[in-house]
Amino acid sequence: MNDEIYCALSGVMANDEDMISEIPQGWIRVTVEKQYINPQWAAIQMVKRGLVESTLLQLPEEHRDMQRMGIEIQVAAQFHGYEEQFEQFITVEEVLHISNPAKSEDVRASWDDLVEMLGIEEDFLGENLVEDQEDDGEDSEVAED
Repeated sequence: MNDEIYCALSGVMANDEDMISEIPQGWIRVTVEKQYINPQWAAIQMVKRGLVESTLLQLPEEHRDMQRMGIEIQVAAQFHGYEEQFEQFITVEEVLHISNPAKSEDVRASWDDLVEMLGIEEDFLGENLVEDQEDDGEDSEVAED
């Protein structure tokens, strides 16, 4: 048994016989990603803004607008090397697997609910795995006048 891949819906473990590539035949891999602002990157941005604003406060008010861009460039140049060490976003990724929905009514029902909730229109399972579509074949034909 492959103890690294299991179904997130049913808990069923993948069989070694089904492993023909990275995921078992007929299984579905779902990847979920979420991005967060990197707190270190955000802190650098706050320090840069603070330095620009404090530098501008040292100038006469009538010159501040004219000098803002130059000061922003100078501050950006000062922090460039340090800032390059940090990504703007931290990405968290979760990879889940769903066993072949054609082999379990419970998994199929859960998969159908998930597809409907997420608004996925493409049939990832393929028409040959959906028994109901074989009987309804005449509905998909276009009537000729």
